Amino acid sequence: MAHDDDDALLARWLEQVGRMADEADGPDERGYKAVALELGLTEADLARVEAAVDDHVARGRNYLSHGRPADAVDELTEARALAPWRADVGHALAEAYVVRFHDGGDATDRAAAEGLIRARLEREPDHQPSYTLLNRLDREVPAQASSAPATPAAARRRMLLVSAAGVGVMLLISGLMATLMTPADAPAPPEPPVSTAPPVEPTPAPPPAPTPTPAPTPTPTDDGAALPPDGKHPLPVEVVSWDKFAGIEIDTSGSTINRSGYTSAWLRFRVRNTAPDQGLDGLAGRVEFLDDAGQVVSQKAIELLNSAHSMLYPGEQHAYGRSVPTERVTVRARLILDGLDRRSATQPPGGKPICVKWGIDQPDHLAFEVTQRGISWSMGTLTLDATVRNTGGNAITGLVMQVEHYDAAGALITESNILDKETVAASFMPPFEPGELRLLHHMKVLGLDDKPRYDHTCLRITQLK
Repeated sequence: MAHDDDDALLARWLEQVGRMADEADGPDERGYKAVALELGLTEADLARVEAAVDDHVARGRNYLSHGRPADAVDELTEARALAPWRADVGHALAEAYVVRFHDGGDATDRAAAEGLIRARLEREPDHQPSYTLLNRLDREVPAQASSAPATPAAARRRMLLVSAAGVGVMLLISGLMATLMTPADAPAPPEPPVSTAPPVEPTPAPPPAPTPTPAPTPTPTDDGAALPPDGKHPLPVEVVSWDKFAGIEIDTSGSTINRSGYTSAWLRFRVRNTAPDQGLDGLAGRVEFLDDAGQVVSQKAIELLNSAHSMLYPGEQHAYGRSVPTERVTVRARLILDGLDRRSATQPPGGKPICVKWGIDQPDHLAFEVTQRGISWSMGTLTLDATVRNTGGNAITGLVMQVEHYDAAGALITESNILDKETVAASFMPPFEPGELRLLHHMKVLGLDDKPRYDHTCLRITQLK
């Protein structure tokens, strides 16, 4: 079949799949595929869909294993939209929601995870992994939850209080027993003799000295060392690389650590490509968290650049940010680069401006310049590559945007929110400074008649900080 017809049929089938998945008693795999064949798709078309699902699942699981649950949720949601009959996809998505709830404490993530798990148990009452995942959901306490897990210091304080109470009770019992065991007719001890020495004039006692306020004592760890103080503090991050990573500069100065019962490190990096003739498609590494003695107490694999981003051309900069749970004794970190994907490139392709609309009142001294680098289509999905430059006078710590696609007459075809993994400014990232340029990569599945109608794209600002 022709490629355009192929995309149209797939889009039609996906629309039908979405309607069937919303029904209380959705069909099984055979039912979905029967509908696909009725619409005119072939077994080869369905094989393409299955391959796309497998790709989404593989990326989702990799994101999850690398500590990126938000990206995993996005990938696995797309996989489930393509193949809602696949129980393994639903279970993987539930696991991603559990991890994201544990990291962020969003009640909607917990509800989504529990809904997927219980739906699986309705169909398969003996599915043991679902019970295990449900227990994980109930056990794990997210970072923002009010009932934060007790710290070792708090546990030790409770132990001391219990021990002190126990000693007091034992002393009370000992005194009571001694009184009860004294014979009632025992002779009283003789009275001491009366002294005949002349009375001595007492010396006036000096006024009591003020009691000094004791200096706060740092809470000791189990080995006797003092724990770092509570609150938010800068986190020094050393970058370790070698010749293979020449032409890459990483600024880690915005990273912090927050100790408040639950300890988390906020990694905020800026990555600049200084290679004159190579574009940067991927950059990965691991972060080691160290205590005061230089011992590694935890570590996390991260991807600073991946397929969710546009290429970083020579001279361009990308912002990376995420929150990572770590140990209370962490005082510094080490970023060790270990993965790189490059290809020849000297300058970005010429682009055209993208209009910027405001869904809120535009503040003074705040403006953006958005440039479209490219539009591509695959299986009914439109992918936008663009750059966003802060042309205003203020730094931005949070920016929520919508991507809107229009036809030539200016009529809206579809709109979608920018996902966390695509955003250019958020609290977990370094501030979006005036003059700074950031990358935008956004994907949207369009309907049956949308591709021929598409003409241009606009960005709408709906919230900012």
